[in-house]
Amino acid sequence: MYRPQSKQVSVFENENLFRFQGLNPDNDWVTLSRLIPWAELERRYSRTFDSKLGNAGKPARMALGALIIKERYGFSDEDTVQEIRMNPYLQFFLGLPAFQHEAPFDASTMTLFRKRIPVDLLADLNDYIAGRRNPYAKDGNTNGDSSGSTPPSDPPSGQSNESADTEEQNEKE
Repeated sequence: MYRPQSKQVSVFENENLFRFQGLNPDNDWVTLSRLIPWAELERRYSRTFDSKLGNAGKPARMALGALIIKERYGFSDEDTVQEIRMNPYLQFFLGLPAFQHEAPFDASTMTLFRKRIPVDLLADLNDYIAGRRNPYAKDGNTNGDSSGSTPPSDPPSGQSNESADTEEQNEKE
């Protein structure tokens, strides 16, 4: 069973309202959370639940976010859950309304997330974030972005942008 979250209005999409934790809006996780089309991903994720019986599944943002965190850092499932438990930025990225000291799920749940999330959904998300194409465009145009939200052209923090580095070096000389 799955209960969609995207139809609910959430003030927690704003990093300034994350229970007044004072999150830095320039943090990589806050920035990345703004780039991801969570509602569309949730729509596709909810299709993987074919039963109306049983416990409700974890939200799509939590499932996808946890897998993104795991891959970005190269953590084991157990280490991913522990990092999420200790880091308010990761909790914000997962869509939690406030920082909590308890883990939002058990490490064994990561296996369920991997089983539920289709490979093509992850490939589409990678293409969207990298700016290669927009599989979420409403008009069928997969090369442009009809939503008005454009993936950034700057590389993520920690990656080199040689032309910017060269310009900066020339200015110093």
